[in-house]
Amino acid sequence: MEFVLELPSDLRVIEAAVTYLVGRCRAFSFSGSRLNLNFRVGVTEALANAVLYGNEGDARRSVRVEVSIDSNRVELCVVDQGSGFDPHGVPDPTQPENLERSGG
Repeated sequence: MEFVLELPSDLRVIEAAVTYLVGRCRAFSFSGSRLNLNFRVGVTEALANAVLYGNEGDARRSVRVEVSIDSNRVELCVVDQGSGFDPHGVPDPTQPENLERSGG
């Protein structure tokens, strides 16, 4: 199953969107802590980053969530309307000197 969510660039919609996505995953028999904790936290963070950093909190922009679910996997692609960044220009957050940095 594939579908797309178009969300307003508003932090207040994230909880409802994540709850909806968790429900769709449960329909494919995904369950347990990986869904209720890992998936929920990961998607929440991705959406919040898209709103706050990608769209810079601009309510005129939107966030697109492209979803693909089957019995073996869930794949999400979160797309904001920001200008993007070079991931190679960001310090590696797993390095000891970066572990305590905020915004990593």
